[in-house]
Amino acid sequence: TVTSVDSYAFAGCNDLTSIIIPFQVTSIGFNAFYYCGAQLNVDSSNTYYSSKDGILYNKNGTTLIHYPNSIKGSYTIPSTVNSVSSYAFAGCNDLTSITIPSSVTSMDGNAFYYCGNLPVIKTINSEPIVFSLNPFTGVNTSTCVLQVPLGSLSKYKSALYWKDFSNIVEIDTQTGITNPNISSEAKIYASVRTVYVHFPESPKNTRIAIYDLNGRLINSKIAVDQLTALPVNRTGVYLVKVYEGSRIKTAKVIIQ
Repeated sequence: TVTSVDSYAFAGCNDLTSIIIPFQVTSIGFNAFYYCGAQLNVDSSNTYYSSKDGILYNKNGTTLIHYPNSIKGSYTIPSTVNSVSSYAFAGCNDLTSITIPSSVTSMDGNAFYYCGNLPVIKTINSEPIVFSLNPFTGVNTSTCVLQVPLGSLSKYKSALYWKDFSNIVEIDTQTGITNPNISSEAKIYASVRTVYVHFPESPKNTRIAIYDLNGRLINSKIAVDQLTALPVNRTGVYLVKVYEGSRIKTAKVIIQ
């Protein structure tokens, strides 16, 4: 007989493990499941809401309304979603990473409210989403790494709220490999069956290794010059790793 769920109706109900939303519910109030860990299951005949894997969406799956804070691990927002509601991920401290697809064009304020342990946010959008309110309130922007598509670093470093992240890195969104030119350290590039690594100053105890995509070592060398060259005999795609002390920089290069 219930047709609506009031605002904050299940707020803080972390002892609940699941909630079934029947077909006749037509209205769910603001933050109805705020800080609630229960997984949500919507009757498939409901014409206003839907759910998948315990997560609440509007009926056609274009708005992510609530992500239970009991769900652990990494999560990729579905490509059907174009908006994320306020407090959708509130208190989700067991998330290990979240990927925002290019389909998402808006996120309401406090969407990731106090996801204080979130270590990685990856966005596939080459253009930063414009926010009217901060969706990252409570996210530790000093430690959380923001991964952005190649060529978009400067845009994110100047965009409102995105620029609050101390660690913004470019990645190849297909391979997940960090852009070799994200810092002033070693620059890695390829030309005429040769991999070049250029250091800002003479390297010390720095090893360079080239692997094929099957993990086989193709060439390696201890760098002693600012510009170090390593020949590669065959065309193809290779991974170059530069070992600088405890740091490892990885780049993908194409030998033609």
